[in-house]
Amino acid sequence: MSKIKSSDKGKAAKKKNAEEIKSDIIDGSSITDLVNFSIDRYTSIPNFVRLAEYLRGQQEFGLVIRVCDRAQRRLQNMEKDRVGREIRSIRLAKLEKKLKQKQDESDPKNKKPHEDLGDELTTGETHLFKWVQMEKNINNFLPGDFTLTQRANFDYQLQIARLLINTVLDSNTLREAAAEAANQEVDDVTSDASLDQIIDRCLIFVVNPEHLESIANLLLEKGKFQSALNVCTRAFGRVQEMRGRLEQKIKLQTQKVLLEQEETRLEKIKKELTANQQKLLATHKSIKNLPSVFSFDSESNDAYDTLALNLTKLMLKIAMDFKLALKRKQTLVEKRGKRFTKKEKQALADNTTDKTLRSVLEEGMKTGNVENPNHLYQIAEQLYSGEEWELAYPVISKGRKRILDIQADIKKRKEDRARLETLRTERSEAYTQWKPENMPQTRRAELDKLEFDDHVFRTFESRYKNDSFEQFENLHIKVMKLLVDCMMNQYKTTKKQSKETKKPPVAYEKRAIELLDSIEKPNFIYQLAKHMEHYWKFASDMVIKFGEKCQNITRKIEEDRQRRAPLTTERDRVKSEIEDLTTRNRDVPKEKTDRLEHLNKQIAALPAWVEYANLDNPREYDELNLDVVRVMISAILNNKVLFDAKIAKARKTKDPATIVESEIEAKRQKIQEGIQKMVSTTLERFSNPSDLLKIARDMKNKEEVDIVLQISIKSLQRILDIEVQRNLRLQNLAKLKAAQEAKQPAKVAEIEKKMSDLAVWPHYAELENKNQYAQTKYEIIKVALESVLEHQTKVEANISQQYYLDKKRTDEKKISAQREAMENNIEQVVKLCNANLRNADRLFDICRDLSTRKQASILLRIAPAFFSHIRSLVEKREEKDRRDCYFKVLTQEKNDMARIKKELEAGLAKELADITTERNDEAANKDPFKYPVDLKDQNGLNRYVEDFASLLVKTTFSTNQHIEQSIKTDEEKDVLTSSRRKYLESQIKANNETTLQLIFDHVRNPVFVSGLVRQYNDKQLYDFGIDLGLNALAKRRDVADKQEANQSRLDRIKKLEEERAELDKKRKKLTTEQVDELRRLYLETSVFQTNPSYVTDTRPQQLAMDIAKDLIVTMQKAKTSNQRSAEVVDECLKHITEITTLIQFAKYLTTQTEYKHTIKAGRKCEEYINAIKMDLEKREAMKKRVTDLEESKLKALAALGTSGGESNIDPKIKEDLENTKKELEQLPEIEYDKRQLDSWLLDISAVVIEAAKIEEDDQTLCEQTVMAFKIDTSLERWDQVRNMVGEANWGKIKKDLVDFILKRDDKPEDKIELLLKDGLYEYCLDLFPAPTGQGRELELLLRLWTEVEENDPKLLERFIPLVCRFVKRYYQEHKYKSVDALLDRVAHWFPTMVIEVYRQACDMVLLWILPSQYTRFIDAMKECKKRLTDLNRENDWEELLRDFKRQHYGKRKLMQMLLGVVDDPDWSIEVVNTGKANP
Repeated sequence: MSKIKSSDKGKAAKKKNAEEIKSDIIDGSSITDLVNFSIDRYTSIPNFVRLAEYLRGQQEFGLVIRVCDRAQRRLQNMEKDRVGREIRSIRLAKLEKKLKQKQDESDPKNKKPHEDLGDELTTGETHLFKWVQMEKNINNFLPGDFTLTQRANFDYQLQIARLLINTVLDSNTLREAAAEAANQEVDDVTSDASLDQIIDRCLIFVVNPEHLESIANLLLEKGKFQSALNVCTRAFGRVQEMRGRLEQKIKLQTQKVLLEQEETRLEKIKKELTANQQKLLATHKSIKNLPSVFSFDSESNDAYDTLALNLTKLMLKIAMDFKLALKRKQTLVEKRGKRFTKKEKQALADNTTDKTLRSVLEEGMKTGNVENPNHLYQIAEQLYSGEEWELAYPVISKGRKRILDIQADIKKRKEDRARLETLRTERSEAYTQWKPENMPQTRRAELDKLEFDDHVFRTFESRYKNDSFEQFENLHIKVMKLLVDCMMNQYKTTKKQSKETKKPPVAYEKRAIELLDSIEKPNFIYQLAKHMEHYWKFASDMVIKFGEKCQNITRKIEEDRQRRAPLTTERDRVKSEIEDLTTRNRDVPKEKTDRLEHLNKQIAALPAWVEYANLDNPREYDELNLDVVRVMISAILNNKVLFDAKIAKARKTKDPATIVESEIEAKRQKIQEGIQKMVSTTLERFSNPSDLLKIARDMKNKEEVDIVLQISIKSLQRILDIEVQRNLRLQNLAKLKAAQEAKQPAKVAEIEKKMSDLAVWPHYAELENKNQYAQTKYEIIKVALESVLEHQTKVEANISQQYYLDKKRTDEKKISAQREAMENNIEQVVKLCNANLRNADRLFDICRDLSTRKQASILLRIAPAFFSHIRSLVEKREEKDRRDCYFKVLTQEKNDMARIKKELEAGLAKELADITTERNDEAANKDPFKYPVDLKDQNGLNRYVEDFASLLVKTTFSTNQHIEQSIKTDEEKDVLTSSRRKYLESQIKANNETTLQLIFDHVRNPVFVSGLVRQYNDKQLYDFGIDLGLNALAKRRDVADKQEANQSRLDRIKKLEEERAELDKKRKKLTTEQVDELRRLYLETSVFQTNPSYVTDTRPQQLAMDIAKDLIVTMQKAKTSNQRSAEVVDECLKHITEITTLIQFAKYLTTQTEYKHTIKAGRKCEEYINAIKMDLEKREAMKKRVTDLEESKLKALAALGTSGGESNIDPKIKEDLENTKKELEQLPEIEYDKRQLDSWLLDISAVVIEAAKIEEDDQTLCEQTVMAFKIDTSLERWDQVRNMVGEANWGKIKKDLVDFILKRDDKPEDKIELLLKDGLYEYCLDLFPAPTGQGRELELLLRLWTEVEENDPKLLERFIPLVCRFVKRYYQEHKYKSVDALLDRVAHWFPTMVIEVYRQACDMVLLWILPSQYTRFIDAMKECKKRLTDLNRENDWEELLRDFKRQHYGKRKLMQMLLGVVDDPDWSIEVVNTGKANP
């Protein structure tokens, strides 16, 4: 408590100090005196405003009012001064003009005519002129505040008024806040009264309606609704005042203009106005320069219309905001305990808000305020957006009435202006004759009135009245739609409220019928019926009534047209003929005038023709009738939906025992009969396929699938009938044209008779446009398909829901019937699609849509039709390509013939001319071959097929995945039956199988098919992947066959061209058969190049390899059986025929651990290689045979000499030679040589050997090792064979190998090396070659001797002849020391035989020895003596020496050298050469 008391004391002290300070500042003077002192001395209005704003901020509200009052009065005085100055300025201008005119008249050079301004200035006018000029100059020295413009003055008045109003509002707010703080009732009646006083004072000075609108907006923002409305009412009054002043001004100006125009016309005929007219004209001229009352007075009535609209909308906003604010306050009072003010209580008690709204509308709707129907529409829209349906209805009704009145005025004004032009023409003729009195006074008065009214209308009336009739038509339909919205929403609102108020809702039917009865234009009725569709939940029956009336009106118009149109046409024709005769000054026959009169009477007797209909357009309402029918069908279907919803609700809320099913079914049947009746009537009445398409779309949106199919079938049948009629007519027209050109009148008449018997050609069909309905057919089928699929989705969802809710009570028969019906619908649509869509593009689009919807089963049923169309396109493309290629071949042949100055054969020339004509027609687009897609070549067609096939595969995958997911989902929900599971699983299987079969049958590119293998592998569909791979191999075979055939043709072309070149040299030609063959070959090779790139560019063997790899991978992933795997590999091996590719495949099988298949592939490869080797050997043998026969032939010719010729040669030789050559030519060329083939055999055998080792296939291992040895007879491979073969089999194999080695053409040394490997010494001795003196033959002989010496010494004796040959050869070449090692071996084993060897060798050497070679021979003899001596064979040496001397005694020098050497062991060759004695 002590703290509280101390704080209160502190506040009191502070307050006291503040008061003391304030009193010190004021220092005895009051604030009021200070303000009075200031405002008495202020001259600038901005200073008043700033002072007032400051005082308002200080909450000195009374002083603010005083300052503003003084400012307002000062502004009022300033405005009075300004008006006086402006009047005097006008007088001054007139005096200046008068003075200037007098000066100009005194100037003789100025010849211009002048206005008569009276005599010279009077004395008073002179003083006035001087005084006004001085005033004007003095005002230039005054501040700008003293010479404000009227607009600036009024702007200050508005600023001060707003400041005053805000001041009063601030004061009232403080009082109301204090009352609320004291929990007292707020007396807003008193505060608003003070506010209204200030407002009334301000409105004395603020006269601009726009400023008043600004003040009203300010009051609206502050929540002073009634005050704001009062200001708006005052503004309305100001607007009417200004509009009245403008109208008076316009009428005066019109009188002046018309008098001036009359004065001008009379001057031309030297006459004057009457005295009264002159006086009236002078009066108008005297007031023409008076200023406007206010500067903001507009010169256009449109501005006042806009002001009135804005004020009315503002007043409505104020009233609606007042109503809304009161509702919010009521909520606050009820929920938060707030209190009402006195005025709010009074408003609630008197229901002021609704009364205020009505009074506002009454004010705005007063005559002269808001007359523009567009403005009335905006006001009604404002009320509509505020949910004031009841008030909006009369406003928009007035707007509609105003439109009708304006349209009637437009018609009347049109008539008046026509009358005005007639009277003006009459007046002009009278004035032209200089006799105005010739025009009767009554017509003259009528002319004056019409001119006056027309001029006033053009000048004063708002622009909207000058709008066209059509513009009001558009506004009229908007107004009527808003009328419908008002009545419908009022019904909806009151229907909701009726549950609480227990009052019946405001019925809309009566108003709607009244509106319908007031409309005659069928287009308006249709648009309103279409608009009523938004309220289909309760207004469908009314929509049907509107539609029926629209149909009745159009039917009546059509009936009137049928009667009136022929008569009118004939009347116009007769009238035109009469006018033509009259123009040419011919007599008009009486029968024509009688006929014209009779026709006019007939037409006059008919009912009046409605002005909005076009008599000459018999199809004017076709589109409208269709739209009306669509709306009516939609309304009937809406009733069906409402009925179903009502029944569904009843089943949920009512006792099932109270529901009478028979009544429900009867009502449903009745509705269905109504729908079917409407549809049947529609199909009978409308035959245009485009119209039927629109109805089908509507039915699709309403989910009426049966009706959609019914309409689709009718529409497509109609299109078919039109196409049949078109073809008949075009054929007859072509025949008619030909008959007319041939001038055959009888035939022309016959054809015309046939054409007249044809069915009437529909007006909506285009005879020359054969593809008119291509898009329509596509869209019809698409609508039908979408409808069926959407229905299927809905039915399946319902079935699933039934299972989910109660699986036991589900009616399986009903579900089966529903699904069967759905399948029938789908089948029906598929048949329509396949039978009617002839365009591959359209089919592709539909299939894309099916793919998006994951409908593979339907797509697969449409796919055959697509492939069939593409097949026909391919055939046409191939035919065209062949024709173009033939054109090129013939053109080239023609050019070649021209170079040798010859012409093409007659038959070929005619063919070329026909093709040229056909190509020119295509270029001129006379009969172009139109593709449905951009398919300029077969590559494009092939890509198109592949794209479609990709779509098939993609759709199949996605659909199957969707089915699998649905199976899984239904299992989790326990809504999947066993029969349904079987069906779905069978569907998956069928989808996959059908897709594969379509690809097998229609896709020709093996590369594409092989790519699908990987896709199927990714989806783990390995069995299908294998089937695809095998199919790709088969298609690859076709490609390979085409390439091989083309290569054969190229080879044949080359031969024929070479033959032709040889014949050209001899000035001979090819035979006719050869020329034809060459032309055919050129054509076929050219046609081959037009094939898709996969045919011309693919490498078949590499492709086969790639496919085989994919198959192996697929086979492994699928874990297929051994039999299936063997079949797949066998199929791959059938297609891989290139050796290198086959080797790669075998190696690839090895990498995939498929060793058994590796062996199989290797054997296949070896078979191919061996076959080629046999062909190569056969070819070589035949070449040798040809060579031998040619040699025999030459020998025979040589034997005959010059006396004989070829005719004398043995005929058998000649015949045999020719046959052999022909047979050789027929043999295929072999591009490989034996070395390359052996290399491949070694390569593949290595692969097979490795596989056989892993598979432990000993037989294969042995076979491959032996084969490899036979190719590469090396020591290593001999060892491999020896190691691989067991002892039991080695003997047999060794014999085979030896026989092979002996038969080979290899070097004997190589054979001996191999035979030595296994101790086959006898074969070695037999094979050992004769000495050549080169290479390693001596080394090989010593090696053979050594091994025989070690392993089989018995055979050494067989060496002696061989050794003898070698020693002879080497001694003969003087290579004595080379055979020393060999002689040592012989001397060791056969000492007696070595003497004979030496003897033969020496004899051979001495036959050709030269003296210069004696020295080396003596050295060899010395070595022989040493060798024999070492063997203790001195006697043999001596015997050898004796025989040598005896035999060669003639060689003295040799003997001398021999005798000096053989007995001297220290002999040196150098001694012999130098002739010195031995030491």
